Amino acid sequence: MADLCHNDCADYLRIAENGTQNEKGVIVRKISVYFIFPKTLFQELMTSQQTPAEIFEKLEKIIQGYILALDGYTDEQFAYKSADDVWSLGQMYEHLYLSANFFFFANTLRCLEQRKGQLGGEKNQYGDNLFIYNRFPPIKVKIPEAVRGPEPVAKTREEYRPLFEKIVDDAQKLIEPITKDAGEYKFNHPVFGWLNAHEWFHNLEMHHRHHLRQQKELESLVL
Repeated sequence: MADLCHNDCADYLRIAENGTQNEKGVIVRKISVYFIFPKTLFQELMTSQQTPAEIFEKLEKIIQGYILALDGYTDEQFAYKSADDVWSLGQMYEHLYLSANFFFFANTLRCLEQRKGQLGGEKNQYGDNLFIYNRFPPIKVKIPEAVRGPEPVAKTREEYRPLFEKIVDDAQKLIEPITKDAGEYKFNHPVFGWLNAHEWFHNLEMHHRHHLRQQKELESLVL
């Protein structure tokens, strides 16, 4: 953020200086720095600040972590549910697999192929904050009824290894078309508003990163 302000906001930097005298008669200078951001800069912050290649690099690292973790679970630990309303590790993996393919990839492709969406459209405040902070809120997110679907049914541990490797392969294939996409065609996210292909792709990485927290919580119950 500092570099961004230094490069793009030089004309918007204002410094106010005043002096006060302390009890020993020493002049103490107080300097206040004010950043006045132009509206266009905020708009730039409200979209992905990373290239598709950079997003992929982070996504690949996260998914490889999920794949490596499979070796550390027994089949019983992978299927263990501590309560009816708490997912097992297997259910979390199934959720990541399904959402990657049938939500994030699907909607990224809808934008690239310009179908079922529209030209233009705005994110809401939640969508804006998503990209300003480059993450999902650090809380447990309840999936909206409209897209929730049934409870995920876990596969076996070994089945997820090739499935997650395919997520990486499919994501890599999208780097070039997303990079070339103008970003004007968008598909509506039920929580964040209208996103283009680049933003949907970044959402995929954020989503996998968000569930690392849940993974640690579930591991603490079984390991």
